[in-house]
Amino acid sequence: VDVDAFRPPTAAERADARTAYGLDDETMLLAWTGRLSPEKNLDTLIRALPLCRRRRLRLILAGDGPERGRLEKLASNINSQASPVSDDAFTSRVQFLRDVVDVRPLLHAADLFVFPSVSESLGLSLIEAMACNLPAIALRPDEDRVRNAGAEILDEGRCGALVDQNTPEAFAAEIDRLLNSAEERARFALAARRRAATFFDWTSASRDFESLITQFICRSKGQAKRLSEKGAIHTGAAGPFAECASESGRV
Repeated sequence: VDVDAFRPPTAAERADARTAYGLDDETMLLAWTGRLSPEKNLDTLIRALPLCRRRRLRLILAGDGPERGRLEKLASNINSQASPVSDDAFTSRVQFLRDVVDVRPLLHAADLFVFPSVSESLGLSLIEAMACNLPAIALRPDEDRVRNAGAEILDEGRCGALVDQNTPEAFAAEIDRLLNSAEERARFALAARRRAATFFDWTSASRDFESLITQFICRSKGQAKRLSEKGAIHTGAAGPFAECASESGRV
């Protein structure tokens, strides 16, 4: 991600973002961004909301996809049920945003990012949230039904919390625990931003990728030399590929 674009908000930016979403000082906001598809496991997250003990809590899901209708119906059905811990109407606590061009205001307004995916190879939305200094919760992989990158991205729980069981009750318990600990949220936020900037920044990632390609070519010096002789690699061009080709005789 571009860690200069996805960065911690200033106090004024956070205040403006929270005002834009109609949040007062007592309301905590959970955020999620991405595609509304089955592997995102959003039904578990939605079912967790009425189980949370915090009274003034909202969840905003930013994105669109094939699961939108089903998830909206699920939220509506849950709203019709009496909450065991809150008198608030559930529709006032969950919101779907379809056409979101820029997710940064949402991330700036949020108190916690939740990543319940059961199958996801990278998790760009999670990294964007981390870069914005937002503490996160992810589902821990179990090498069976849950195969996501959440634990790896969060450095096995050093940069965010991991939920061990894929149940609404487990998510609700972890959400409550983190929302009740400002100190732990601040610690996770700082570690998350540092990890995103160190390991997932576009600039450093592209530089590492270029280095890997260069090493591969240089180790295959015979192949590089043949490509150079055929003109596939121009020895006069700038960059590591050209350098490797032009020096293939002594690499």
